[in-house]
Amino acid sequence: MTVPASDNRNGAQTLRRALAVLDFLRDHPGSHRLSDIAAATGLSPTVAHRLLSELKAHSLVDQGAATREYRLGNGVLSYASAVLRDSDIVRVGAPIVRRLRDECAETTTLQVPSGRDRVVVYEAEARHELRHRAPVGQKVPMHASASGRAMLAFMSADEIEDVLAGPFQSFTDQTVTSAESIRGELEEIRRRGFAVVHDQTRLGIGAVAAPVFRLGGRPIGSIAVTGPSERILAVTETLTAAVLHASAEISTELGFSPAAAAVID
Repeated sequence: MTVPASDNRNGAQTLRRALAVLDFLRDHPGSHRLSDIAAATGLSPTVAHRLLSELKAHSLVDQGAATREYRLGNGVLSYASAVLRDSDIVRVGAPIVRRLRDECAETTTLQVPSGRDRVVVYEAEARHELRHRAPVGQKVPMHASASGRAMLAFMSADEIEDVLAGPFQSFTDQTVTSAESIRGELEEIRRRGFAVVHDQTRLGIGAVAAPVFRLGGRPIGSIAVTGPSERILAVTETLTAAVLHASAEISTELGFSPAAAAVID
């Protein structure tokens, strides 16, 4: 069937407009009001809302439950998975993750943020018979993982509040689902520079994680060591030092400088 030229033109115009919306959200991290998106892209609020609703239906855009503001959604990752595998954080971080796995003898992973979730982009699996697995592509809500909290603690106030608006998925009877409790833990993570959790997504599993920063000081991901809680608890102090060293090494390779970030802030 031949598509009429007028339909082609209309389809191309709609595509250009949708790409303009996605480009704006890509270039302006965080959440944005409908009116701001419409003004920035030169669209009417009605057209912008229609496009955002369609993009949201395909998970390319998320809308905050509390703020009703928009940001890029998890669905973008399905188109970017090949790029993610070859991304800077994976290219730089993979050998460091493998080295940390060998040093700590537990499953070690790299994660990146995706909306309210964290997504695994690289895994070096432990060699123990009893071990934790976190395959590439695995998504877990930010609030329920050490790797997610390690990133969330250093994100913008808007991004933090959007996550804290809930809802909070519970995986075990120990999963923290109180906004105020999570807020307190994020403050502690900012002070210490790392996150430690146990029993949040699976009973008997613990993890230590630290954020990875890019040039300018924004968290681009996190590195985590995960395993049976009994083993993690026995060497938490050693694991923490190793994870912090590894995260700092990756961050430096990605251009992060604490002194420069302080000046930018």
